[in-house]
Amino acid sequence: MARMASGHSSRATFVKAGPSNRRGFTLADILVSIGVIGVLISLLMPSLAMVRETARRVVCSSNVRQHGLGVAMYVEDYHDQFPPSVFSAQYRDAGSPEQMDTLRLEAPADAWDGLGHLYAGQYLDAPGVFYCPSHRGEHSLARYSRRWNGLEDGQIIGNYHYRSSTSDGRRFTLFSQPTLAVVSDSMRTYADFSHRVGTNVMRVDMSVAWFADSASRFIAMLPTNDVDPRAQEKIEGAWNMLDGPATSSASR
Repeated sequence: MARMASGHSSRATFVKAGPSNRRGFTLADILVSIGVIGVLISLLMPSLAMVRETARRVVCSSNVRQHGLGVAMYVEDYHDQFPPSVFSAQYRDAGSPEQMDTLRLEAPADAWDGLGHLYAGQYLDAPGVFYCPSHRGEHSLARYSRRWNGLEDGQIIGNYHYRSSTSDGRRFTLFSQPTLAVVSDSMRTYADFSHRVGTNVMRVDMSVAWFADSASRFIAMLPTNDVDPRAQEKIEGAWNMLDGPATSSASR
């Protein structure tokens, strides 16, 4: 009996001691875990943002390349003439190059202009191709959707800048001056410039390449707002900077 009592006592002690050794998560443990997760997310966020911007840059490059194809078809149909623009120096003294991201005019009513001729002539039939996915300015596709859909009259502005001639009015012809830039991201104002660290550029020879601006020299040249008195001079200087070989290899 004494042995059985002793055994029973030992088992009872073991069973009783078991639960007291279990330990759950404390509030401190949870707070530390949340803190670690927060640090990891903060480390990953810049990389994720860079991946998203790289993807948008690729879509933008595709848009610019489609502009090149559209221009090439237009030129073939119109006897080597690039799409005209009322803002070009061909049509007015010195021109208004800062407004050459305009696709459709306010007056005369609903007259297509510049790259807008590619849409009017059905060389490019999707409004989205005229808008950069990285654009942060006020001229978004959503803003003009009613006008694209024919529900409203008025001006339409895109996210890509265009020029059809030099500042002295000499018109471009296909392949004649191959390194001159024809299309880039909008340069209307600092706020309208999409990528901040560079721009996709299409040249007269229809090649498309990335122009890097990691030092922000290019973006610093752009007009500060829509009423910048030096806008014309600044846009012409920006085009001059884009002319010539780009910093990355061109793709056709």
